[in-house]
Amino acid sequence: LRVPRCVGDANDMCKLCAIARGAAPAQPVLRASAVAVVVAARDPRAAVHRLVLPREHVLQEQLRAPGHRDLIRHLVALGREELEGLAVPPESGRFVFHAPPFNSEPHLHLHVLAGPFNNWYRDLAHRPGTPWAVDPAALLFGP
Repeated sequence: LRVPRCVGDANDMCKLCAIARGAAPAQPVLRASAVAVVVAARDPRAAVHRLVLPREHVLQEQLRAPGHRDLIRHLVALGREELEGLAVPPESGRFVFHAPPFNSEPHLHLHVLAGPFNNWYRDLAHRPGTPWAVDPAALLFGP
């Protein structure tokens, strides 16, 4: 098993690091900050489906680490800005992290969605409060 180092060229990076660092031109960055980027989901699950990716390689397993609360706040703020830029009220959007082992990529990423969803299964897969979809507010304000 080869674990990406996420340094050097695109061959050494995980897929989401390559996107976040601009090494994947097929996945253009829609919005960016010094800390993270926003891209459109390759396979959208809803009318609006964006991914907010930290530029730094943070593993999804580290999602609940207290040291990442500022990063989570930043990812959510960037996602809200993206929705506002699309004239979608952020309060009508849905923000979720997929919890391990239900995540498809090891690199931490926030899903930002606004309906309608493609089908009931996609809606359920991105519903906060389920074992597989974590609401960022629960990480920030929970125990």
